[in-house]
Amino acid sequence: MRRAAIGVRLTIWYAALLAAVLTFFCLASIQELRRLADESAVLQLRQAITGAEKIIRAHQDSGSQLEEELAEYADELQPGIRLSVRLGAQWLAHPAATSGLDGQNRSLRTDIHVGDRVYIVHARVSTATAAAVVNGYARAVLIAAPALLAFACAAGFWISRQALQPVDAITKAARSISVESLSGRLTEPASRDELYRLTKAWNEMLARLEQSVGRLAQFTADASHELRSPLAVIRTTAELALRRDRDAAQYRSALDRICDYAVSLSTLIDDLLMLARTDRGINAFTNVELQGAVCHACAMLSPLAELKQIQVQLHFDTGVPQIPGDAQSLERLAAILLDNAIKYAPQSGEVSVSVSEKEGGRVGLEVRDNGPGITSEHLPYIFDRFYRANRVRTPGAAGAGLGLALAKSIATAHGAEIEVETEINLGSTFRVVFPSARG
Repeated sequence: MRRAAIGVRLTIWYAALLAAVLTFFCLASIQELRRLADESAVLQLRQAITGAEKIIRAHQDSGSQLEEELAEYADELQPGIRLSVRLGAQWLAHPAATSGLDGQNRSLRTDIHVGDRVYIVHARVSTATAAAVVNGYARAVLIAAPALLAFACAAGFWISRQALQPVDAITKAARSISVESLSGRLTEPASRDELYRLTKAWNEMLARLEQSVGRLAQFTADASHELRSPLAVIRTTAELALRRDRDAAQYRSALDRICDYAVSLSTLIDDLLMLARTDRGINAFTNVELQGAVCHACAMLSPLAELKQIQVQLHFDTGVPQIPGDAQSLERLAAILLDNAIKYAPQSGEVSVSVSEKEGGRVGLEVRDNGPGITSEHLPYIFDRFYRANRVRTPGAAGAGLGLALAKSIATAHGAEIEVETEINLGSTFRVVFPSARG
């Protein structure tokens, strides 16, 4: 079932709330007006009885004069008030004086004790006028309330439509933006209200999407280029070997070249898959000893270090806490940094690998080489995918430019920070700081 528009729903809620408020106000005001009218009548009756009591106490010993005073007092009372006074069976103010009252009246009786005498004072007042006022007010309210409710609903609907017009504009503008036109932005309102914050959030999201799509397009183009080159070499080598008969040595040479490029291609694909995996996030975390992952990486790359006669020195602090992570990914991270250090270290150089506990129980991994270092113009880009700075480091170093990008992706997936310190002709230090499993 399709839900009503926001403006209609707001109007309905507003009308229901206003109807409840108006109903409560009307009933409460009518009841309060009735209460005030009754209190006013009672006050008039009490004042009349008080006046009669004063006369009785002043002329209690003079029978005829008391009757005259009470009769005169009863005539001077406000119109609509009737007073009767009797002493036992004797009427001092005759009840006939109370005639002329209709059925709508309020009465009050009081016994006045003067010595051994008990005077019974009975006062009545007509409430017809007050009842007419209350009834007139009630009719006016019952007529005005629905009209006021209808007007308020119409005004509320108009206000809601006016308030939601910027949302419609944002929706229309958002629909005009597609993957091919992510550079478009929504017009931000001048007022710093909720719609401004919504528009600003949309523009920030579009900027992130544009940046991500741009990186994806660049990554796809770079990956296609990197994959095309070894495939072209493999195809060309195979076609040349098949054009004419060759001896076994030539075939072996061609197959060796094809195998080398196939290995390079396989490594590139593995790196791309690892990047995709780390970009999605690593969920299966366990508590891992970083020292063990570093030792496995060193054992795996020891032939490369021996080939260049490079000494790899390990420095592990005692009592280093475990870190939450994926053991295979952490081993890959250590291998990338170690391979990078061995690759750019000079012949017979030194590479230092250390694992230590940092402030707050965090764990740090440092890989230091004594190579040529990285120039400042290339330093901001070394973690970008497919970026190479070989011409300023060791010429001829192979690679697709994915190693450090993959290392940063793995570090980010583990909530770690990775940074590099470098000095020209003195070497570089890559530092990764992991959160501790104690947290």
